[in-house]
Amino acid sequence: MALREPLSETFRRFLYGHNFASYDESKEAIKRFSEETAYHFKPVNFHKFPAGSPNADRFVIYSRKYVCVLAATAKRAGCCAFFNIMHQREGYIVVTSFRTEHAHELVPVEPLRSEQKSPGSHLSLIAWHILQQLYVGINCM
Repeated sequence: MALREPLSETFRRFLYGHNFASYDESKEAIKRFSEETAYHFKPVNFHKFPAGSPNADRFVIYSRKYVCVLAATAKRAGCCAFFNIMHQREGYIVVTSFRTEHAHELVPVEPLRSEQKSPGSHLSLIAWHILQQLYVGINCM
């Protein structure tokens, strides 16, 4: 049985330290990381380049934060894993900060709605029940 690579090393192999030539290239790397590790992230905020900016077409965003799909919400505690990407003056996107430690074991999660061809993606009822049991008292500090 092969040993699994530590998550932080997989994160570095796919994302950290890489210079992405476009926003689409960074999204593809995030997708491959999620497929490899089974940990999924969702975008939660972003800053776009203004329309007409020379970078607006190729890079779309100036910065964006991604959090684990099992992150905290107003109604529950959750996972603190995250990463930020940012456009650099040199003309590429890089990961600027991250936390790879997840506060949960792998839980089967369907792809994000934005990645699906059909609407209605959500956690299964069983996975949701498991998550409720996992997140009692998690602190991200």
